[in-house]
Amino acid sequence: MSKKNVSSFDVVIFGVTGNLSKKKLIPSLFNLYKDGHISNFRIIGFSRRNFTDDELKIYVKDSLWQEESTALVDDFLKFFIYLSGDFREKDSYIKLSSLLKNRETIYYLSTSPKFYGIIIENLKPYSFNDNLYLSKIILEKPFGSSLDTARFLNSLLYSVFKEEQIYRIDHYLGKETVQNIFTFRFGNSIFENIWNNRYVDFVQITVAEEVGIDGRAEYYDSFGALRDMIQNHILQLLSLVAMEPPISFNADFIHDEKVKVLKSLRKLNKENMESHIVKGQYVCSRVQGVLKKGYKEEAEFLNTSNTETYLAMKLFIDNWRWFGVPFYIRTGKALVRKFSEIYIQFKKPGFTIFNTGLSNLSNALIFRIQPRDGIEIKFNTKRPGYNYEIQEANMEFSYHPSFNKFFGESYERLLFDAFLGDRTLYARNDEIDISWEFVSDILNKWKDVKNWDYFYGSEGPVEANMVLEKDHFWRKM
Repeated sequence: MSKKNVSSFDVVIFGVTGNLSKKKLIPSLFNLYKDGHISNFRIIGFSRRNFTDDELKIYVKDSLWQEESTALVDDFLKFFIYLSGDFREKDSYIKLSSLLKNRETIYYLSTSPKFYGIIIENLKPYSFNDNLYLSKIILEKPFGSSLDTARFLNSLLYSVFKEEQIYRIDHYLGKETVQNIFTFRFGNSIFENIWNNRYVDFVQITVAEEVGIDGRAEYYDSFGALRDMIQNHILQLLSLVAMEPPISFNADFIHDEKVKVLKSLRKLNKENMESHIVKGQYVCSRVQGVLKKGYKEEAEFLNTSNTETYLAMKLFIDNWRWFGVPFYIRTGKALVRKFSEIYIQFKKPGFTIFNTGLSNLSNALIFRIQPRDGIEIKFNTKRPGYNYEIQEANMEFSYHPSFNKFFGESYERLLFDAFLGDRTLYARNDEIDISWEFVSDILNKWKDVKNWDYFYGSEGPVEANMVLEKDHFWRKM
């Protein structure tokens, strides 16, 4: 599906001097400009720092230090305007309204979630356009911290915007391999026919992080792995893998099918919690000779915390296609490496004619999200020689060798889609709502589930094996 170029719009970045803006948004906007996808636009940076326009441009230039073309960077800087103000003061929004033109405006909330409500409420009386329908708003996760707060946030959004103007960003959905799940499934008939419980033994989704909480103790301790990663990234990935074919490649039709999957997730009960969930918390360890702090040592107020930094779960989807197939999901901080993949193992043949020592004749399909994004198929073949020995082999697709180019940051694609009005790779409100219903149900029942220790730099607690069914395994990270 081809994408046209975009022109004539303003982007207002609330929190322009923050970490997300510097590391992700500004470089992504620059790359869209460099590649000719955006032209007649302005970027209005809104932050509390007492910057001038020129000081903001120095800040922006610093975030693009790796770019070789200084002339192109200088051209890009001409599109920036700075507004110093407080998100809580109405005068700041009056100043902002005077800067905007009567054309499409995208408001990007690159701030702490605690400011979301304040900013949204201030956008209503100072809508800046006679035509509010020209506006869009982009929000980062978390979309609330519970079902009630998520619904309250959504009611605030609906007081100013319509659903089609709201872009709830999940950067995992902008990754090329994740997008390729659609094409791989629905563009190749050989796979969709075996994408069901007759052929699939289990599905495993891993999102592992190498770093600890990285200075975000207050935020992370109030969320934990379940709310921080499962509720959004991992349930989004699960719904893409498990969804039915949409009527057409249309945002709402795709969202409809994802919602059906999320509604079909089997709820856990107190009796089976410990056989379906393993929680963990990292403890201090030496990693390559460097002593790494445990979670409780990251901040003084964490010394009695029971917040999970690791979570492994066994889930089931109760529908015709997937009934009986376990979906294993796991995520954690301070693990052995940064690693994300979707692993689909197919069932062994019911009967084998081969007299071989190979214990696992199963085939597998792997979507590698990071690092080395690509797709891999594991199959069995005869090893060359006089004896009939079977050996596992790989068939592998990687993006760079296949297309002779490196693909940009996921934010580039997601921003570009928002400028075009394409919400396919964004989360719709009912997806968020159902995900929170599922997560809230677990939170209400799991207080007796033990938190296991695991070493910083490991693959997580060994007790994670307790959720696995017979002959199943966790992939090595």
